[in-house]
Amino acid sequence: MAIVLTKYISKKGVDVPYLYTDKNGFFWVRKRVGDSTPRRKLDTKVESVAMSLYIKTLNEIEKDEELKKLSKEEKQKLEDNKAKNLLFCDFYERMIRQKKAQEIKPSTINRIEIIYEKSLKPFWANLSGDDIATDREIVEKFITWHKANREGIQFVNVYKYLGNILRVMREDGAILEKDCPKFELSKSEVGHHKQQKGRFITHDEYLSIEEQFDDRFKLILQMAYYMGMRKMEIGSLACERVIKKGGNVLINLSHLDTKTGLERVIPVPERLAGELWKLKKSNKAFIFQSPSNPERCISSQVIDKCWIPAKKEAGIEGRMRFHDTRHSAASNMVKLGVNPIIIATFLGMTIKTLQERYLKLKPEDLLIVNEKMLELTRGVSR
Repeated sequence: MAIVLTKYISKKGVDVPYLYTDKNGFFWVRKRVGDSTPRRKLDTKVESVAMSLYIKTLNEIEKDEELKKLSKEEKQKLEDNKAKNLLFCDFYERMIRQKKAQEIKPSTINRIEIIYEKSLKPFWANLSGDDIATDREIVEKFITWHKANREGIQFVNVYKYLGNILRVMREDGAILEKDCPKFELSKSEVGHHKQQKGRFITHDEYLSIEEQFDDRFKLILQMAYYMGMRKMEIGSLACERVIKKGGNVLINLSHLDTKTGLERVIPVPERLAGELWKLKKSNKAFIFQSPSNPERCISSQVIDKCWIPAKKEAGIEGRMRFHDTRHSAASNMVKLGVNPIIIATFLGMTIKTLQERYLKLKPEDLLIVNEKMLELTRGVSR
């Protein structure tokens, strides 16, 4: 008796390509390859289990059809080579070991592990370099799978760590550069990230906005503009994170995850240090307390409620985010001639980000290197 298969629509209303169910509720994978339409039963009625087996089964069907075209000698050679291939999950472990060897913070490692477990492992873990190289539709399959199962996780983060693992595979020779899949954000996501970018704030603009803030919120604004601190870092700043060392007031942000993964302890400018230390002594838990509950920190929404009208009262036109104070701080540090490595460490960003966004240098600007090296050699005897 012929088995009747019905196209499967996920619980979220997504039409998953090549996935079917029979009258008993079991999942099947069926796809036309060449002149035939092979199918495989997944032996499960649970959607989550079926989705974890879906891609691997689909690849097996396609590879089996390709194997039928090979000669006996070619099949044996392929099997011999397959025994040597490591899987994607093995290269993930290699990447993690590399990160740990670089002394990346545990919180950053934890972030990578979460992305891997949720968005990469179910789809990629058991694929070899050959699987990835020969499947020309793997990008489309992954996007379809991810949208159906991982709602809310942005591709921009997923692609970052996926690219890191594929890099390790390329370095090991498990996949060739020409066969490595290329991942690009969709137009909607590219537009979203472009929209997130604001602009630099001139000092006159900043001063006109600062005038609109009361004393407590003025300190929040000053920490953002003069120290480049993020809104979240300021709002959630615990009193215990403000410390004194050698007469200087410091803020220890090493507990927070950063893009660099490095520890971050930054000094507070003298003009802000006194007020900040006063709040540390007077408050119990957080430097900036919630207006409704002193036991909680001030939220980003409350900061925005002060920022938006202040910006309007200052006569600022066009898009300008609170986060642009951080970009302006970085730009001002560059203009003041601070060493870029120190700037990047202070702000908790990578040198690459600093170069791409703030160091707009011309070839003639680099002549200073020649001048400094000449100064170094003047005292060298010949």
